[in-house]
Amino acid sequence: MCGIIFLFLVTELNTFYLKFVLWWKPDHWLNFVRLFFMLLWGSVGLRETFQLLDDPDCHRIGRQSWMLIAIIASECLICVKFGWETLTKPIPRYVAVWWLAGLALLVIYTFVKFVILKPTRLPQPEKERITLSPSRKSFVVLPDDGERNSEDKKTQ
Repeated sequence: MCGIIFLFLVTELNTFYLKFVLWWKPDHWLNFVRLFFMLLWGSVGLRETFQLLDDPDCHRIGRQSWMLIAIIASECLICVKFGWETLTKPIPRYVAVWWLAGLALLVIYTFVKFVILKPTRLPQPEKERITLSPSRKSFVVLPDDGERNSEDKKTQ
């Protein structure tokens, strides 16, 4: 899943770098054509990737997904080749500090959410007593399978 998000972000970053490196105007027709084809190829590639993640019988990524990965990698290499001077400039210190702080908070949140407060360590919900009708005895509704309480089992 992180790979899908990463490819989306690299594609968007490539859009801006290609405009900068190749000196295209933002309203140039090649930008629109590229984005249109990325939309079409991306939807097919995303479906194939989702099938790989969701279907237990699918063991390989699809052809269109590989093609899309190759296109994104090619665009990224073009941006690196022609924009090396821009990419190698150091990040301002105040920007780097905020990025590191955001990354640290994300890691801390993930650790707290999925390690410290695991769903298995959360308190279990209490049993509810539900009366179906005055003539019948009450049932205890369990969170998992809804078994009857011991009083009802004795009467059966």
